[in-house]
Amino acid sequence: MLNRVTFILAAVCTLTLSTLAGCVKTFDPAPEQDNPIQFQAGAGSLLLNDDVTKSSVVKSSFAAGDAFTVYGWHKRNEDLIFSGNKATVTLGNNGTWTYPNIKQWEWDDTGTDYYDFLAIYPATSAPATPETSPLSASVSYNAVSSQFDLMASGLRRSYDASMSVRQAVVPLHFTHLLCAIRVVITNKGTSPVTLNSLYFRELVVSGTVNVTLRNDGDITSSLTDLGRDTNNDLFGFTEDKTVPAKNGSVDGTYIFPEENEYDLLIPQELNTVYANPVLVLHYNGTGSETIYLKDIKRQDDPTRLINKWEAGVRYTYYVDFNLDGGVQVTVITTEWDNVTAQTPGIML
Repeated sequence: MLNRVTFILAAVCTLTLSTLAGCVKTFDPAPEQDNPIQFQAGAGSLLLNDDVTKSSVVKSSFAAGDAFTVYGWHKRNEDLIFSGNKATVTLGNNGTWTYPNIKQWEWDDTGTDYYDFLAIYPATSAPATPETSPLSASVSYNAVSSQFDLMASGLRRSYDASMSVRQAVVPLHFTHLLCAIRVVITNKGTSPVTLNSLYFRELVVSGTVNVTLRNDGDITSSLTDLGRDTNNDLFGFTEDKTVPAKNGSVDGTYIFPEENEYDLLIPQELNTVYANPVLVLHYNGTGSETIYLKDIKRQDDPTRLINKWEAGVRYTYYVDFNLDGGVQVTVITTEWDNVTAQTPGIML
């Protein structure tokens, strides 16, 4: 491995009867061993998005150049372990994750030592210095200025008597901190529909996502500094889009943003006294529909309303048009299970 570093541990006790008895703590590994803390990644995530402006494209695996930030805390030293408080870990063209100034495992033999790790994807979103007690980080997100798949992972590696266990790779399973939204327009009539515009209003568009590593090694997240836009049309289009007429058994369909793309937004309440989040559609020059998001029901359980967008869940709003017998708009949505909101195969 390139840039390998071997740390030589200096003994602080002299070999005299008066001091030897007080020198009981030993360090593992032995000085001649080289045991780097390193990253590996296996095949693919279920939802990992390119760092692009506005909507994002779902990827099925990591690509060369992808990077996340990791913070490490060592109980023995009561300090952050990486140079500059964090390490930026990048996937190279050879399929290996690397970071500058490789660190070494430095366990003591007390049996109570541990390392804490907190990772943020993408690396460009992570703050320079995390909070250290407990290990946590706060990331600002604004869906209007740019969108990316904000994810986090955490893990505590506790002391184990087996050296191979202590120094084994540490798996990081990332959790999505945002929700994913898209709209599918379906024309069930025999005449084309011209969509003049589509947009949302009164959504929370920005906020601070706070991620904290718990003592059990899992992470919790919270939102602060939420910013709602009540004046503008959001995440839509204003140019005409034609949705073809029904052709036999095939309905005409238009997907926004695009096939396999989503708007990645701050999780938020939809039934609130502060605002009325809506989806607005204008069509055929004079037609208009305003759909209140708090009134939309789950497709898999029509007795339940979708009164909030949750982190790690993908929401697809299906809007069905039928102009042949008067305007009929039916909206249903399909939620995306939280169990897919992780990226197996990333290792520390």
